[in-house]
Amino acid sequence: MFTPYIINSLVLLTISSTLLVVQSNSDDPKGVSRGKYALGFVCTTGASAGCGLLLSLDQLCFSRVIGTVTLRAVLNMIVYPSLVASVIIVVGLFGSGEWEHMGREMDGYELGKVSYVMNLVGTAIAWQVFTIGIVGLIFEVSSLFSNSISVVGLPIVCIFAVVFFGERMDGVKVMAMILAIWGFVSFVYQYYLDDTKLKAQGRSVVGDKPFHWNRASVALNMGESLPVPRGDHSLGLLTLFWVQSFVPNMGELAHHRHPQELQLHIVGDQEAKEENSSLSTSIITNNQATRTPKPKNFRRWIKVALYSLFVLSGQAVATLLGRQYYNKGGNSKWLVTLLQLVGFPILFLLYFIPTPKQPSDPNITHMQTDAQAPSQSQSPPLKSLALVYLSLGTIVALNCYLYSTGLLYLPVSTYSLICSSQLAFNAFFSFFLNSQKFTPYIINSLVLLTISSTLLVFQSDSEVPKGVSSGKYALGFVCTIGASAGYGLILSLTQLCFRRVIRKETFRAVLDMLLYQSLVASVIVVVGLFASGEWEHLGREMDGYELGKVSYVMNLVGTAISWQVFGIGAIGLIKDISSLFSNSIGVMGLPIVPILAVVFFGDRMDGIKVMSMILAIWGFISFVYQHKLDVAMLKAQRNSVGGNEVSASSPLNAPIARVGG
Repeated sequence: MFTPYIINSLVLLTISSTLLVVQSNSDDPKGVSRGKYALGFVCTTGASAGCGLLLSLDQLCFSRVIGTVTLRAVLNMIVYPSLVASVIIVVGLFGSGEWEHMGREMDGYELGKVSYVMNLVGTAIAWQVFTIGIVGLIFEVSSLFSNSISVVGLPIVCIFAVVFFGERMDGVKVMAMILAIWGFVSFVYQYYLDDTKLKAQGRSVVGDKPFHWNRASVALNMGESLPVPRGDHSLGLLTLFWVQSFVPNMGELAHHRHPQELQLHIVGDQEAKEENSSLSTSIITNNQATRTPKPKNFRRWIKVALYSLFVLSGQAVATLLGRQYYNKGGNSKWLVTLLQLVGFPILFLLYFIPTPKQPSDPNITHMQTDAQAPSQSQSPPLKSLALVYLSLGTIVALNCYLYSTGLLYLPVSTYSLICSSQLAFNAFFSFFLNSQKFTPYIINSLVLLTISSTLLVFQSDSEVPKGVSSGKYALGFVCTIGASAGYGLILSLTQLCFRRVIRKETFRAVLDMLLYQSLVASVIVVVGLFASGEWEHLGREMDGYELGKVSYVMNLVGTAISWQVFGIGAIGLIKDISSLFSNSIGVMGLPIVPILAVVFFGDRMDGIKVMSMILAIWGFISFVYQHKLDVAMLKAQRNSVGGNEVSASSPLNAPIARVGG
């Protein structure tokens, strides 16, 4: 069964191998043309597909035809197919006429005839060792596990190639190796969960040793055949023979145990036991709140789709207009920073939107209605609110400035892909500030988003904006990473403030947080604009703008409006769904920007950027999947308490603060 961990492993192992293909500075063999290189690539891909088919067929033969797991059965599976294949290849060797050139080939071998023979013999022996391990893993575990072990070893070959052949170990190869190892860890973790479940059911251990090891040893000692285990977790043939040698009383044990106790039942349910959820829950009685049935309101989902469109389009248009401003002669970082914030008065219109007396969706428990909010007598002191708004507004101003600097010095495609790491930083800071539990899916998301951004560092042929030196490019990269980290910190601090200071999460409270911190940030940025002296050059900048004064003004106005469209969409999604959903839609839209940058600015979309985009999307899916598990657990808890309402405050559901850049 393809569980999420298995799927994650397969995706990462595939990306790991693909990365080695898309790197532009790979060392091609001498004398190999592009046509032959392409032919080699196609043949290798076909061989990989054939290998996967063979492994699956081997497993099918063991389970459906052979039906026994003995040493003889394994040897038969290795020897006879190899014999048939060898005969076919010998015929091909003589039929192609290549055998006629082998004598001259040996004479011309650079290391001598002895090394030539030793090379051939060593290669043959090494492949047989590989085959024994592969077949052993197939019947001990599965063909998928066997193939995963094989794939995780491929990037290791790169290290040996560096040592023995002097090949270059660049950053892309290192990232490919890390991805392969991480994918293998994901695969093994699934087997760990399966084994833990079996042990909890009392089916997989006798005493303190795994029962299938004992059963296998008994079978070999007594000359019995062992039914093929499906999903077995033993460590392979070496472990099996080790147990046979060091546990001589297994045969006696077999005569004293009831036959039913020697049977290992493997349960095929791979997903029954998920990790601990990050939800902290509390029960609210019927006197405090009442459950409302889930509405089937088509108009509501039309609004959700519209809000999502606002988030995606506003973010993309604002980022592209910001890049156009820089490309066509603009140079004021403070002005671009101000444009991200100065349109906040538009949000005052949202105060006139009526809020429901009851939640529109019983699954949305983080957002309170006005009727559920604490009374005015429980409102936080004005000084505390002022301190919160001033502190967060200051951080927002600095964060937006970092985004503006990164956009100035980086290609918009690279900039947007780096920004996707903000989701990882959000989870990281929530671990320290909001007791966020790092479940396997969250950890997976953090690793993938980090690798996604790191891959962009190793691009040797990325198109740097005109007039940008390597030092400024590095500065832009650091500023964008810092801005993404700052945004994650803002979200975590906002959640902390809602929980510790404001103590209510009504729609009005969210609006207050957005407006007042935007007001503070705008004032700080205006001060920075005048203090830096950039305001003095705005007139000349407008006159020298390549597209004219009208386009200059339209660019600035359009950027400001676009960011507010984004803000309206984000708040709407907070109100109708959740802040996590709003933040996730924003992150999901970031990979769209590089595609638009290719169309409008001619950015080059090379293989590294494509792989980075895929990793970012996959990390995002892993993050959201954890939220899906949290919601499923919340529903189960609701059902378990009958008519009572369960309220949850998920660490992932931090109210949206501000998305800069």
